[in-house]
Amino acid sequence: MFVLGVVIPFLVALLVTLWLSRITSRYLLELLGERLYLILLWPGVVVHELSHLLGALLTLTRVTGFSLWPRGGVLGSVTHEASGNPLTLILISIFPLLGGAFVLWVLTLVLVPGAPTGAPVVAWASGWGATVAEYISAWWNFTRELWSALDLGTWQSWLFIYLTLTIAAHLAPSNKDLTHTAAGFTALSLLAVLLVWGGSLIGQPIGDKLAGWAQGTFNFFLPLLSYALAILLVVAIVVSTAVGIKRLNQRVVWW
Repeated sequence: MFVLGVVIPFLVALLVTLWLSRITSRYLLELLGERLYLILLWPGVVVHELSHLLGALLTLTRVTGFSLWPRGGVLGSVTHEASGNPLTLILISIFPLLGGAFVLWVLTLVLVPGAPTGAPVVAWASGWGATVAEYISAWWNFTRELWSALDLGTWQSWLFIYLTLTIAAHLAPSNKDLTHTAAGFTALSLLAVLLVWGGSLIGQPIGDKLAGWAQGTFNFFLPLLSYALAILLVVAIVVSTAVGIKRLNQRVVWW
């Protein structure tokens, strides 16, 4: 029940968020071209790399290099000492997603005060069919409230839209970061299995304690991740529609 109720919804929200961020980035590159993409979406790079840097500082990992400028096909970078600690690997690698989601939430509070700051959460219901239907309905209500709160006659709303686009395009960690995250999760999972097995041998409920700790961690981050997912759905639909219109105009002769 713990797996169905907490872990699966978290992983679904995580994977869909990463996928939508990649799509948004790729489509914005197609719409803007490489030069404009690098210039206009640079604030998202700043948030991404500063999040990596914060992850390294929080895990007391020595930083050996830091850049916010495109170089050799890389938009920005943070280099640090290698670590064999799986938790360190996870935190540094995944922090751009968490940091970006947090910045999106703060931007909403500051620039669009009337917008909803709580987004629908993916939750296990009576099956995935019901869950998806309930989420879509809740997300649609969230989107309507967000749109109603935007005042396109003010610079704050336009700044919010611009920064949301830039951050959404850079929420997803790189392939290298995802590899480190997967390695860290694998190592932690194996350690958890060994602890549960060892606890069963000595009659200690280590498994229950680990499950409680994991549930608290997932429940803490799920609302933040759900907010990023809800925003990304809006952004991805808008950007995908723009790309579709551009491709149609390139293929059809109207006159």
